[in-house]
Amino acid sequence: MAERLYDSDEIAAGLPQFHQKLREETGYTGQFKAEPLEANRFKAYMLANPGLQSQVDTLAAQFNAGDFAVTPMPADNIGPTQLRDIQSDVTDITGDVGTLTTGQAGLMTGQQNLQTGVTGLTGDVGALQTDVTNLTGDVGRVQEGVTGLGTQVGTVQEGVTGLETAVGTPGEGQTDLFAGQRGLMSEVGDVGTQVADVSGQVGAVQTGVTGLEQAVGTPAEGDPRTLFAGQQTLLGGQDRLGREIGGGVDRLTGEITNVGADLTALQRASDAYQREAQRQRTLAAQAGQTGREQLQRQVAGVGQQANRVAEAQAAQRLAATPRGMMQMATGVAPTAGPQLAAQTAQAAQQGFRPPAQGVPAPVSPLGPQAQDPRDLVTQLQQLQAQQAGLMAQLGI
Repeated sequence: MAERLYDSDEIAAGLPQFHQKLREETGYTGQFKAEPLEANRFKAYMLANPGLQSQVDTLAAQFNAGDFAVTPMPADNIGPTQLRDIQSDVTDITGDVGTLTTGQAGLMTGQQNLQTGVTGLTGDVGALQTDVTNLTGDVGRVQEGVTGLGTQVGTVQEGVTGLETAVGTPGEGQTDLFAGQRGLMSEVGDVGTQVADVSGQVGAVQTGVTGLEQAVGTPAEGDPRTLFAGQQTLLGGQDRLGREIGGGVDRLTGEITNVGADLTALQRASDAYQREAQRQRTLAAQAGQTGREQLQRQVAGVGQQANRVAEAQAAQRLAATPRGMMQMATGVAPTAGPQLAAQTAQAAQQGFRPPAQGVPAPVSPLGPQAQDPRDLVTQLQQLQAQQAGLMAQLGI
């Protein structure tokens, strides 16, 4: 007879269907009734998958509501065949219950033995856990020691590397440090001698510094306390002096520029004056030349008239003289008139003397000065007055 895992009440309540739905909804592949520990395994499975708890709660509510229960058949439909089947099922269930009871008793005994073993094992596990804890502490301390030792080894390694760098490699003629040390000791003796010489020189330098301090002296009240401060003050004064000189140079440059402009304007005015003076000189020369020519023509005309009058008067006066009488007796006309006329014309011309050719004109502070045309007019008026006086003398 096949082993039955569910009794008639569980089957009637729909427990097999409930278990099947649990497998479908949660993915659990174990059995619920085959082994006594399956319930604990399912609990462990649910603890590992807490997200499936809502589906389990829903199915449990349906199971308690009787949704999975088998619908009983009406009593009036049960026949002899059904009764025999039911009786056979009840007999099988009774046998299964007996077998299950026997198995349960064995299981209880085994469970007690297992519990005893688990209790002993739990004690052993506790002791082992204590040992493991102690061992873990020891391992941690050993690890810390190893870490510190590694740090110290790294420090020593760095020191060795620095020492190797400082020692370097032996050069030519160096065998070991002790030989080099002996050579250094010999050189140290020479250095000591040189240090003594340097000490003497330092004394001389100190004497020079003392003399320099005496030459520099001490600052008076209000003076800079250090040479750097005094130098800074001098630099400030030098900057101010430079700015003042620069401003003066700029002003002087502006004044020089203005003077240059004035000189340029003066030069232009001088050039204009020279051109105007030259024009005036040219006009005056032309006017003087014209006046001289006119005056010479007038003087020549006056001279001719004067010559004729003078010759007539001289001839009359000469005729009254014995000489004239003698000339007239000999048939020669008197000749004193032309000489007198020439003297009169020469006297008239002495009143007007034009500048000689090539003689430079007078120079004023502003340049060459042309003859004033008014002076020529005055001279002409003087000549005319002399001409009038001469004509009066001649009785013309």
